[in-house]
Amino acid sequence: MNARILFFAVFMLALPLSSLLMAHAATPDSAQQEKAKPWSIKSTARMHTRGMFAYGGRIASKNPAFDINFNYARKQWGFLAFKAVDVMDYTSANNFTLAVFYKNFHIGKHLTITPYLGAFLEQPHHFAGHGSDVAIITTSTLKLTKQFSVEHTAMFGNMVITPVHRDWVNRVRILFTHKHWDIIAMVWHNNHVFDQGDYLSGGLQLMYSRIKLSDSFNISVGLTELSMLHSSPEQSPARDHQVLTTVAIQFIK
Repeated sequence: MNARILFFAVFMLALPLSSLLMAHAATPDSAQQEKAKPWSIKSTARMHTRGMFAYGGRIASKNPAFDINFNYARKQWGFLAFKAVDVMDYTSANNFTLAVFYKNFHIGKHLTITPYLGAFLEQPHHFAGHGSDVAIITTSTLKLTKQFSVEHTAMFGNMVITPVHRDWVNRVRILFTHKHWDIIAMVWHNNHVFDQGDYLSGGLQLMYSRIKLSDSFNISVGLTELSMLHSSPEQSPARDHQVLTTVAIQFIK
């Protein structure tokens, strides 16, 4: 167990150091700096006091958790990879990988619809364990003002390989961003269109973000409150309240 914790501590330190070397390996001339890049890369490593899957709205593990998010974005499309690890238990539900390609469709100046297609890999015992399947996600974002936006996400699970476990979760978020502050109100609904289990949960996240360390690095700290408001007998616990603490470091290129 101590070896696992040491491994993730070394990994957390190696990520910003390796990215820093990449950022300073070559210095472009002034003409290249003025030309806007057609792509961007963001990589975020986070430590949490509990494991929570943001698309699902449930606590996946009550153990401390680590995750890393990699996003390669172009103007119209991109690639997203997300890896979560239960630091104390490699066999819990909070050991998985999500890897998807996405494309942005802009409708007017304020509405963006983004479908995602890829794979969700359950990894408590194997690289692609039981329950691994195609991942289908659609996100619609309405930008109301510079600070306010409303977002709806629908995630469809187990649609192809293990259809007996088909699932559909809707998430609605209201996001407020101002300088270093990010405040997000969230509601999740797992309906019973494909199965008999359903639940309703809600949460509030408060983050102090974009604390600049350098041109390429920033850190964030924050709290997330999650409440299970309703749950069918198949989805326990019926009511539960959890508070998570998060520390993150982000590399932007």
